Amino acid sequence: MPDEEPITEEPEEAPPFTADDVPGSIYDRNVVRANSKRNLQEMEDRHNFNRRVWFLGAVANWVRLLREQPSFPRGPVPQPPLKLHYLWVETESDNDPEVVEGPEFVANPYIPPVKPTLPDGIVAFGPDSDDGTGSYYVGPTNTVQPGTHARRDGKEYVFIVIGRLGTLVYRKMWIPVGGQS
Repeated sequence: MPDEEPITEEPEEAPPFTADDVPGSIYDRNVVRANSKRNLQEMEDRHNFNRRVWFLGAVANWVRLLREQPSFPRGPVPQPPLKLHYLWVETESDNDPEVVEGPEFVANPYIPPVKPTLPDGIVAFGPDSDDGTGSYYVGPTNTVQPGTHARRDGKEYVFIVIGRLGTLVYRKMWIPVGGQS
């Protein structure tokens, strides 16, 4: 037996790999498709974000003009644009995305605040609270409900109840509304 030579077979050469055969290659169709879909989603998010910023800027400008020039004729309240959706459409000839608008908005519509109407009932201001806030206690003949707005000396006040009846801390007060000039 020592006279026999060991049989050694030379392995056949493996076929060379191409860039398409390597899993995870940047040339792999699945990788290209996944990367394209991700880029499309990022573009959709960026576009909708920009549309939301433009809308909020238009609302801020509308509010600023209303505050600075109340008698100036202004247009209607800006409404938010619809969201854009980019849909991946894969065909033989091209891979252009399909762009669809809506049905949801990029932001909630802006609803301007409504000035409160004058209260029904008797509004009675009592003595000053002397705490430095400009508040007043409610007078004894007051018949309006808490949450009612009223005006006194050119300032707006809201009627609130602090505490519970029967406790040591129970007050009915007219508190000035903030943001007044």
